[in-house]
Amino acid sequence: MSADWLNGIGLVCNIVGVLGLYFFGVPRYPTVEDAGRSALLLAGGPDPAEREKVIRALWLSRAGLAVLGVGFALQLAALLAY
Repeated sequence: MSADWLNGIGLVCNIVGVLGLYFFGVPRYPTVEDAGRSALLLAGGPDPAEREKVIRALWLSRAGLAVLGVGFALQLAALLAY
């Protein structure tokens, strides 16, 4: 794979990762259980739908960070390939 392709794929990964962080925020909780407890306290009671929503947002925000990291690694590999 050429360096141009690596750079392009890395850029697309970075864009997807940044969009994920924009929509779902930076993860602030060390575990899913902490996120669920905080959301339940804020919502005022044990609401399973709210808990699932918070868990999904936490997972997607961490996935956004991971995709962002992969994008940076691909762009670094493209730079080193030149």
